[in-house]
Amino acid sequence: MRNGGGCRPLRVLFVSRGLFDERDSFKVGFQMRTFSEMEAVISRRNVRRPIEALLLDFEERRLLERHALNGAAGRSGSPVMDQRVKRRVVNMHAPRFDAMALKYSVWALESIWGAAIVAAVALKSKADIIHTHGEWATFSSIPASRLLRVPLIYDIHGVLEELFPRGTGRGLAYKVVKLFERICIRGASRLIVVSEAMKTHFGGSYDSKAMVVPCSVDPRFMQWDGSERSEARREMALDGRFVVAFSGSFFPHWQQPHKMAPVFKEIRARIPGSLFLVLTTDEVASVRDFLTCAGLDAADLEVRKLAHADVPRYLAAADAGLLIRARDIINKVASPVKFAEYLACGVPVLCTQGIGDVSDVVRDHGVGLVIDNDLERVDWDRVCEDLLELANTETRDRCRRVARDLFSWETHAALIEDLYLELAPPSST
Repeated sequence: MRNGGGCRPLRVLFVSRGLFDERDSFKVGFQMRTFSEMEAVISRRNVRRPIEALLLDFEERRLLERHALNGAAGRSGSPVMDQRVKRRVVNMHAPRFDAMALKYSVWALESIWGAAIVAAVALKSKADIIHTHGEWATFSSIPASRLLRVPLIYDIHGVLEELFPRGTGRGLAYKVVKLFERICIRGASRLIVVSEAMKTHFGGSYDSKAMVVPCSVDPRFMQWDGSERSEARREMALDGRFVVAFSGSFFPHWQQPHKMAPVFKEIRARIPGSLFLVLTTDEVASVRDFLTCAGLDAADLEVRKLAHADVPRYLAAADAGLLIRARDIINKVASPVKFAEYLACGVPVLCTQGIGDVSDVVRDHGVGLVIDNDLERVDWDRVCEDLLELANTETRDRCRRVARDLFSWETHAALIEDLYLELAPPSST
């Protein structure tokens, strides 16, 4: 049973834009983080005050029409979300401009209309907290927050440099985008950031109102034991092989797919019988063709297309997980959910430097290895020796323990609830 009986429910208005847009792989992480966090917050037991949630999402009209034709408009794919969260999805026209500065100028005009809707919904729902995801949703919610005196929490998933090639920008477009970012940060009552590195990036002046909530995993990813690892390895005929895994969408540029084959080649040359296991949402043939064209032997590949819920069972079969990223401002502040999932499945991580707080966690807790971004500078003999030393039950248990302690939505949802209670007006019985 949920506690908090006798208290008036805490009413939280979640505001977002593009939460149901499935066309852009760039938004998958945003959507997964947003839904996972909301689900964790509203499904908590033993809460001090019941939470009533309303999701206000702004979408392009043509996207909603396609969803309606498929009979899936407004569905999150989560039974908890669909049953417990009321939602209102607002139609928007698709942006007609590609120029970044002009596009954001149009967004600013759209936000006037968006602000009116947010204010009306917040007033009607008697919201105690406005919790936004994304800069446009935040920009549009600031007037309602000020007018109605409702605390605003801005959940920052990444930096806006990600909108520009190579994570850098100049000129009018960059200035307009960064102005949006500054207004959103200053206009929020509190900030939720995904890493200590992101908190540092935004500057010490915001430390007092920023809380770190990394991308985490739900308890379903934690339900793993040694027998499942043995069964998965038996099913895929992996007995006696050292398995290097990659889990996730394979082809987005930030995943550095062009570096995965060279990394595995170095491991394969030093650990005979190694196998590269790819668990992905992409087409199996496309991934296989890419890797074989990069020089990998088909006999050393196992590629499976899986739903996200099926990943833990097979991922647990791996001896190491790859997390290869470019060293830029985008990854410097990031919190890849892939890292948390590897650890939750008992898989030590082989990662490059400069990925949010990942390097520090790996080194401090002994849950993997950190290598140079320049693969030619890596001492692969030493790396492979260390990987073999990490391939044991003790390390797998340690990985799972770190995941439970640092990357559990159950833990972070409690911290978010504490933040709500700190900001919200007192309840009356």
